[in-house]
Amino acid sequence: MVVCLRKYVSYATPRSMFTLVTVLVLMATTVVQAFCASADETPQADEKRSVSLEEAGVNQEPLSRLAEDIRENRLSNIHSVVLVKEGALLFEEYCNDYDRDQLQYTASISKSVGSILFGMSMDQGLLPGIDEGALQMTLSEVLPEYRSVIAKDPRKSVLTLHHVLSMTAGLEWDEQSYPYSDPRNDWNKASRSDDPVRFVLERPVVVEPGAEFEYNGGLSIILSYMIENACGKKADEFAEEYLFGPLDIGDFRWDRLPSGLTDTDGGLHMRPRDMAKIGMLCLSGGVWEGKRIVSRRWLDLSTSVHIENDNSPDYGYQWWCGNFHHHGKTDFTFLASGHGGQAIFAFPAFNAVIVIAQEVFDNPMGAMNGLAILNRYILPAIDPESKPAEAKTLSRRELDTYTGTYESPQVSLTVTREGDALNAQGSDGTSMVLVPLGDHSFKGILFGLIDIRLEFQPGVDGNIDQVTSSFGFRETVMNKRL
Repeated sequence: MVVCLRKYVSYATPRSMFTLVTVLVLMATTVVQAFCASADETPQADEKRSVSLEEAGVNQEPLSRLAEDIRENRLSNIHSVVLVKEGALLFEEYCNDYDRDQLQYTASISKSVGSILFGMSMDQGLLPGIDEGALQMTLSEVLPEYRSVIAKDPRKSVLTLHHVLSMTAGLEWDEQSYPYSDPRNDWNKASRSDDPVRFVLERPVVVEPGAEFEYNGGLSIILSYMIENACGKKADEFAEEYLFGPLDIGDFRWDRLPSGLTDTDGGLHMRPRDMAKIGMLCLSGGVWEGKRIVSRRWLDLSTSVHIENDNSPDYGYQWWCGNFHHHGKTDFTFLASGHGGQAIFAFPAFNAVIVIAQEVFDNPMGAMNGLAILNRYILPAIDPESKPAEAKTLSRRELDTYTGTYESPQVSLTVTREGDALNAQGSDGTSMVLVPLGDHSFKGILFGLIDIRLEFQPGVDGNIDQVTSSFGFRETVMNKRL
């Protein structure tokens, strides 16, 4: 087991909690333990399925490199990394004094688990179902006790459950400008309120509902309130009976707000192995050990794109989702992501779940750690086609054809030649050396961690007039300044 000696920086701002994250886990052996083994017991031979990494279609070499990089503190501040593929626990590693039995604060992963509970409530007939038009029901219809609050602003008459689930309600909300501990943070205000639902519904409409995404943890609390009203019990109690129980998740803690509502915005604490079970349940279409827990229809709906974002993954119903760029490829993924860099990351194409937990607060590089782990180690381990291209050698004359300033509405990139190399300077202050890969493709390394692919395109005259930069969930097209 790898021992992490020192902490590193990792991620921190509320906005960056969306960017993804990733995972991985190292094991000294090439034996894969079946995922059904509990964290506090040693499985017997007849209680586990063992396969080699080769049989599982996993390349061990990237995982070995990851282990070395963690030992050398190139990637640190990690609490745990878990990789499950085809239902088998392939790798599991803990560091910084964390172990498999410790609960990890999951932050906004709670939202995605809350989404599962909401779907289960509909499946059980406790709330109106999809076929009954639940998602198009107005908040006045589903929250009649708050009808007088909603009626104060005619623009709120069109607010629906779809807007709440997709965070497109258009309400005035700011939980990004100030830390969550700051009383000026809207989530801080809502969480301390005697009636968080009323606090959220009283916010003025500032954008047409459905038009834009605005991260709003208060909307997640409305879901907690609806579950409680429908079930006659707290959301965490409903989860314990109908979700965690069937998944054999016995050790968890779910904080409640001062109002008594279960904090489905960010109060869930779980073991990383159990976090992986949540991802596996979703990949299996809602079935666990032959028993249906939640409908496939709800999971497909909640993990599909409902609103697009420019600089982060797109959003479903309390889940993030979108295409992840890696080594010239893209693969769809959905994920539950929490402030500070922890995430449950699911790749349907590989039937793989990756869980990563790391330092929660004061962690500005957490998202970068996650992207690096996913791009450099995990995907090359589980996808034979995901591997860095070999560097090519270009003459100075050839390199000169790519120099110039490229612009988009959000950012610009100035490419210059310095000797036998190209350097790219971003308007955001970032800088990187570009390594040629051939066919107008280059690779840059940002912050010493993130591999960025740049694809230059020639115009009709043959001269380069555009470049597309891609990494993680972000793809930016920039035109060359004339």
